[in-house]
Amino acid sequence: MSGNKANLVFRIQSLYLFLSILWNIIGLWQISLGKQPIGPTASFAVIALLIGIAVLLTIFHCKRCPRLYITLSIIIVILATSAAIGTFTKPPSLWPSELFRYLGLVINFVGISGVVTLTNLRAT
Repeated sequence: MSGNKANLVFRIQSLYLFLSILWNIIGLWQISLGKQPIGPTASFAVIALLIGIAVLLTIFHCKRCPRLYITLSIIIVILATSAAIGTFTKPPSLWPSELFRYLGLVINFVGISGVVTLTNLRAT
C-alpha cells in the first residue's frame, strides 16, 4: 500500500477518533450542567480509550507496523459498529433528539469507512 493510500486511511481513522472524543467530551459537559448527554455514552474511560488508540495508531502508522496497525483498525471498526448498532437497538430516549441520534450514526460510519477503505486498498 502506497504512502498516499495509507495516509488517506489514517486521516479517516483520525477524524473518527477526534469526533468520537469530542462527542464524549460534549456529553460529559452536558452531564455536568445537569442536562441529558447527546448520546448514550459519555465517559472519561471511553475518552481515555480513544486517546490511547489514537496515540498507538499514530505510532504504528509512522513506524509502518502493518499487523499492529490492522489490529488497531479492527478495534476501531468494532467500536464504531457497536455504537452504530446501538443507534437502532437502544431506546430513542437516550438521545435528546433524532438529530443527535443520526449524527452519532454518521460519526460511526466514518469509523467503519476507515476500515473499509483500508480493506479495499490492501486488496488492490
